[in-house]
Amino acid sequence: GACECEYGFGGRACEVACPATEQGICHSVGVCNAQGQCDCALATLGHWAPPACVECAEGWTGAHCSVPCPRGANGRPCSGAGDCVAAGRSPITAECVCYTGYSGALCEAEC
Repeated sequence: GACECEYGFGGRACEVACPATEQGICHSVGVCNAQGQCDCALATLGHWAPPACVECAEGWTGAHCSVPCPRGANGRPCSGAGDCVAAGRSPITAECVCYTGYSGALCEAEC
């Protein structure tokens, strides 16, 4: 038979611990699965990235990774040429901070 693991552990013999932070197992936003990995897609709030659901998934920003980043014509956040950062207060929006050599609201123009 299979072992039934205590929450936060997975693997055949419950030997794999899910990543944890001060906020809890899987940063208290993801779900620890039977393999001892965080399933960040199951987060009830926001869009988080594996492995520990600590950073926002690509295309999202904000304290809860719930603010969509602006996308360029190529479909990538900030055209792939900048960092997406949260801006404003209410509502919180996102804006692009372009890498050196790029400009424009979506970092779509090469300088």
